[in-house]
Amino acid sequence: MTTWHLWSKPRLAAARLLVSGICPARRAVESPDVTVSVRAVPLAARDGAGAFAGTHENIAARRYPLIRSMFIRLHREANAPLPPPVEEFLRFVLSREGQDMVRTSGCFPLDGEEAAAERAILN
Repeated sequence: MTTWHLWSKPRLAAARLLVSGICPARRAVESPDVTVSVRAVPLAARDGAGAFAGTHENIAARRYPLIRSMFIRLHREANAPLPPPVEEFLRFVLSREGQDMVRTSGCFPLDGEEAAAERAILN
């Protein structure tokens, strides 16, 4: 899986220094934002739960506990209609084409049920 990040030169240099310091440690935990090679370890969400590797499949199925979700939040009065351009944008993002763009950007799209539930909120 390829992950794309926009890094400033100082931030990238700091991340490389961090990783070079933790890579030799046998039990080091890797930051998902660092774009250099490190050994990923399987993680469990809580004590006694099964540990999952950070594979594409486990992340997409939300079994791997170290994931981030992205949200779109809107500030509007209760029951006020969305401005037409905002509604059009949200419908596009939740469409199959929009979710394909999410996938090609290196993120994980909503599954079909999640996208349908979010589209229903717009209706």
